[in-house]
Amino acid sequence: MTETEIYNYLQLSNSDFEPRLTNRVTLREYAKKLQEYAVFSGYFYKEQLISLVAVYANTNIVFVPYIHVKKNHRGKKLADKHLDELICEMKLEKKISIKLTVREDSAAHKLYLKHGFYTIRHFNYEGTDILGLELELIL
Repeated sequence: MTETEIYNYLQLSNSDFEPRLTNRVTLREYAKKLQEYAVFSGYFYKEQLISLVAVYANTNIVFVPYIHVKKNHRGKKLADKHLDELICEMKLEKKISIKLTVREDSAAHKLYLKHGFYTIRHFNYEGTDILGLELELIL
């Protein structure tokens, strides 16, 4: 994906996150960082990108900084499919674990728990009272 494509998708998804991405990062800088260092997976519907996962997989501990499914395509198990594929691929690559952060008690949190992730750290998102969790899945 190009930096512009990533930036455009980040803009579209910004308001779906709590706290919003723009409260945590500058989208242009984030798009550049993701484009340089992340590997992407996505699903398309009628030639439109409807879900996107970014993964930093350059060490034995994989980090997922971004996972998103467009609102009108939720409930179709796309995030489940992304996670299943990621877990399978990272096991094949002999990675040690997958880590990510998530807002506590969100739908995404429940999804990750269902896939075997567990909490390794609690934190508050910077400048907010929103509780976040760092989760890990040992492979």
